[in-house]
Amino acid sequence: MAIAHWFYDACIPFHATLSPYFQPALDAINVIGPGVVFVKSVDASDVIKDAKTLCGLFSEVVEWVAAEHVVHIVTDNAAYYVAIGKLIQEKYENNFWSPFTAHCLNLLLKDIASMPHVADLASKASKITVFVYNHMVFLSWMRKREGWKEIVRPGVTRFATIFITLKNNFDHKHDLQALVVDKHFTGHKLSKTTEGKIVSAIVMDQKFWNDCLTIAKLVAPIIRLLRIIDGDEKPSLGFVNEAAYFVNPAFFYDEKFCSKNKVMSASISLLEKRAFCNDLTRGISEMNMYRERQGSFGRESALIWALFRGSAPILQKLAIRLLSQTSSSSGCERNWSVFERIHTKRRNRLEHQRLNDLVYVTYNLRLKNRLLKKPCYDPIDYESIDHVDFWVIEVETPPELDIDEIDNFLYHENAIQVGQSSKKQ
Repeated sequence: MAIAHWFYDACIPFHATLSPYFQPALDAINVIGPGVVFVKSVDASDVIKDAKTLCGLFSEVVEWVAAEHVVHIVTDNAAYYVAIGKLIQEKYENNFWSPFTAHCLNLLLKDIASMPHVADLASKASKITVFVYNHMVFLSWMRKREGWKEIVRPGVTRFATIFITLKNNFDHKHDLQALVVDKHFTGHKLSKTTEGKIVSAIVMDQKFWNDCLTIAKLVAPIIRLLRIIDGDEKPSLGFVNEAAYFVNPAFFYDEKFCSKNKVMSASISLLEKRAFCNDLTRGISEMNMYRERQGSFGRESALIWALFRGSAPILQKLAIRLLSQTSSSSGCERNWSVFERIHTKRRNRLEHQRLNDLVYVTYNLRLKNRLLKKPCYDPIDYESIDHVDFWVIEVETPPELDIDEIDNFLYHENAIQVGQSSKKQ
């Protein structure tokens, strides 16, 4: 609709869209900036969660959007979603499926965090942050230190937060050590408590700090990649897909380019698909020009695929499609919080279409505002509470009875009703 308004205002004839250069112009605009939008949701509460049924559901959405405009589907990593991806690729030859990359990396961080040595290290670091953040007398002293930054800052996922906080603890090593030897701490009654003595011993333990640094260095590349693919600032498929890695000039013409066989094989496999290349011989020739930096590829340009169509039109179309794609469904994951706020226990009878309309307006307004504003850390970020509570909340002793046990005592068949005497007459 925005393009139609522009055509009307600028007196551009609508048959200009028939020009062979119209689609390349749109592709070039698409390269310049990312755009995420919530389109619709589907009520799948009564759908059997198997590959065949869900594939039909996905196909309905693809047909609704128009199959020729859908080139990539990202889903969860569950086994039946992998099967769905294969079925979708067989049904639509111009469509590709990939797993939720951020979820894959998060599972990798989860496995690392569950290792006994790392879990013990995180537990010790948690004792430090819990002690400092729960006693304002020490936290205020720390915040007066030059160059202070908060130790606990939420990461993109809960497991990323673990390793980020380990690194932040190490960055505050000298501040923490200065605290536990200062009279402000040693003269306070809290330093004589069991928790105070444990924290003081951990802070003065050099092995603890060495281990924090080692773990932080090991996971730093994973955290960096997770931040890239989990954000909406730039398309991320070029960082994780072999073919996209090959056609990304920033990587391909770099001295550190990894020229493994599977990288080249993935690129050739795409050229063999008629939906992307109707002339395989020409496509291979263009790929060789790209590799040898012949023709237009010999020039230095950040937007090489958008500017130089003459040398390699087939490879350009493929590259723009790949490098414009995301590798993560983080936008959809964040959308669940919007659903939870709108569809509450008190408002659980909303019809699906009305719920979809409310989420459509709410979430797209949030996306628009996020693009207009500079990213900043919100100290009262309710969505990140679950990510940081391990680092700032003391572990409570579990109650003798949980809620279910209390319900059983109060509401089982032989329970004594309120106001009724238990004595036999």
